[in-house]
Order: sequence, then structure tokens, then C-alpha cells
Amino acid sequence: MAKIGGSCLNTKDDIRRTIELVEKVEEKPILVVSAFKGVTDELIAQARNALTASFDIKKIEKLHYDFIEDLSPSMKAKTEKRVRALLKELRETLLEVSYRQELSPSNKDRIVSYGEKLVTVVVAAYLTDSGFKAKALWGSDAGIVTNSNFGNASILDESTRLIRERLDTSYVPIVAGFFGKDKEGRIVTLGRGSTDYIATFIAATLNCEVTLFKDVDGLMTADPKIVKTASVIEKINYLDALELACYGSKVIYEKAVIPAMKAHIPIKITNFYSPTRGTTICDEGEATAISSLANVATVNLLGYPNMASLIAPLLLELSALDIHPLLLTKASRDEISMVMKESEAEIAQTTIRKIDKNTNIKVEEEFGLVTAIGSKVREKGTSSVSKFLFSKGIDINAIDRSASGRNLCVLVNKDDVPPATQALHNLFIGQS
Repeated sequence: MAKIGGSCLNTKDDIRRTIELVEKVEEKPILVVSAFKGVTDELIAQARNALTASFDIKKIEKLHYDFIEDLSPSMKAKTEKRVRALLKELRETLLEVSYRQELSPSNKDRIVSYGEKLVTVVVAAYLTDSGFKAKALWGSDAGIVTNSNFGNASILDESTRLIRERLDTSYVPIVAGFFGKDKEGRIVTLGRGSTDYIATFIAATLNCEVTLFKDVDGLMTADPKIVKTASVIEKINYLDALELACYGSKVIYEKAVIPAMKAHIPIKITNFYSPTRGTTICDEGEATAISSLANVATVNLLGYPNMASLIAPLLLELSALDIHPLLLTKASRDEISMVMKESEAEIAQTTIRKIDKNTNIKVEEEFGLVTAIGSKVREKGTSSVSKFLFSKGIDINAIDRSASGRNLCVLVNKDDVPPATQALHNLFIGQS
């Protein structure tokens, strides 16, 4: 089975390329697709505009009507009817936001899901026009049942039975990525990169290999925008890929690794436009890589007399929200610092206040986190790495093992992320 990313669905030629990929599949193919390039961002913008009654979906309408122009007359008429109905639903949802002057998490998820709904209809129409029998599926119709954590949901285990039932079809299922439905039938999105997550969950359920087609060659030894000599990682084990995802890689999403790891099925990442060997994530594979995050914050808990009694319930509460500190450092017996993404710091503060409203909290931003991953890294001590970075003129705010204890995290000032990434790449991987 295969997943086609939104950045790979930009033109009609991209849909034709997708058809060619399906033609090469020997067994019955299953496709999971993301919205056409730029559509999700446009939907988010119009959802916000709806709060001031100034939304405009003409750009989205034109894009999808243009895509169906090349279909055969009968298929075009049928597809246009479905597209028009979906756009009408979208407009009505935006009008509801305008009327209520409120963009609830539930309504936001409903609005942004239309990108995937529309693309599945269009891709299924092209495949049917090319001689395949294809059908657009989304949410629970595809077996994807989630919890109710709007914006960052997880797929429930009961989906495995439903997926086997609902994807055992005579047609080619074109499954919408990015969202599912909760037990109450509400649309819930699954967060960044979650089309990968849906694809790997389905593959794990059906015990088949999954290929994630993207606009890059695979996982890299570092962000190529920072390290020009970064190279493709051909094979990496699940745990190191998971760390690479957690600590900054935009190529693979951490949730996507877990179903494959549990089922021991390989994930292949390759370039949609020029398929190469790419990266294979599997049980075995030694790789060294440097991952980086430019916007992290420290949430410092100060002067709490029994820190252990606060941290344990706090981590449980955050985990329920699918938030996991990237680094946990203990400055003293009554002072602990959590390093997390800036976007999660406010949620962490609210959660701490729920547990104990009197806790002294200090939040600091403008940090970056650079993480070295792999067996070579695990052989090095923190002191030798610290000395090396100091010799390169890089100030270190903290250095410690990652939350899993496997790899090495370095907290630096935000502006020092690029030089620290380059320096650690040189140290562990080499300059060329």
C-alpha cells in the first residue's frame, strides 16, 4: 500500500503519476492521500476569516473544479456533483462559525477535513476513468476510529477489526488521510503528518509493507537546509527513527512509526517524482543522524518541596494530551526543568496549575534543541561533547540524554541551532 503526500499532489500530472504507481502494484493497491498542496493552509485561513464573516472559498473551488476538467464527460459530471456537495457543506460550516462567532476545536477539524475529502473524490475519479474501480473512503467508513482529542487524536485499537472489514473490497480504496471519526461520529484530525500515521496503521493491520511517497529522497542525516553535506539514511531501526521524528524531523511523524514497530512491518520513504532506494525503517539498521528543533521552551518548576509527587501525575496528565517533554533535567532537589515545544508550554502550565495551583513556574523561550541519534552517539559521554561544542564557540544551556535515555540532547540558544547542528554532524558523521 502507499501514501501520497500533499506536496506530491500539485498538478494533474501528479495524479497521472499516481495512476502509474497503482498500475505497477501486483496485489490490490490501497492509497492514502493528503489534500492537494496548499489546501489545508487555505482552509485554516478561511476558518479564521469566518470569525469576522470574511471567508472566501473561491480559490478552493477553482482548484478542484480545474482538476476535474480532464475527466471523461460522464465521470466529470458525476465528480462535479460530489465536489459541489462537499463545497456546499464546507460553506455551511463556515457560515455556522460566522454566525456563532466561535471557532471550536470540533468545527476547525470539520473544516480542515474537506481538503482530504475533496482530494479522495478527485483521485478516485481519475483512477476509475483509467480503468480501475476506485472509491473514496474517509473516517469510520475506512475503519479509522479515533479518540476525541481534537487536533491531535490517536487511532483506537478497535479500528483494526473495522479496517479489515471495510478495506476488504473489490475496488481500490482511496483513503482520506489526516482525520478519522470518534465514537460519536465527529470528525477529529490527528495532527501533523498524520496521513503517514493512518497509512502505517492500515499497513500494520493488514500486515503489508507501506511506502510513503514524499517530495524528498528519504530521511537525512541532518536538515539539508542547515547541513549541505547531509545524506540519505538508507536503513534505520524503529527506535532511532522514532527519536529522529520526536526531536525535529519533518519527514516522518512519530505516531507513524509506532504501528509499524509493533507489527514489525517495514516503512519505505521515497521520492514521488524520482523514486530511489530512499529510506527503510525496520527492525534492524544502524544510522547516525542529527535532529533539530528551533522553537522550544523550558518550563521550570521551582521550590516545590516534594517534586516527585508533582512530576509523576503531571507526566501522566500531559501524556493523556499526547504531550511528552523532550528533556527533563533536575537542577536541584526542589527544581526541575521540562524542555518542550513552545506551542505546548502554555498547555503544560495549565496542567500544572490543575495539579497544584501554588507551584512556582517560570517559562523561558527562544531556545533550540539539537539531538544526536545513533549507536556512535551512545558511546560518547556528555563531557566530551560539551568540550567540543564549547571549542566551536557554542554556549550550552543544558546537555543530557533524551527522554528515552538512548541519545544526546543539547539545549542551546535559538540562534545557535544551525552551528550546533553542523558541529555535531561533523563530530559524529563527518564533513562530507
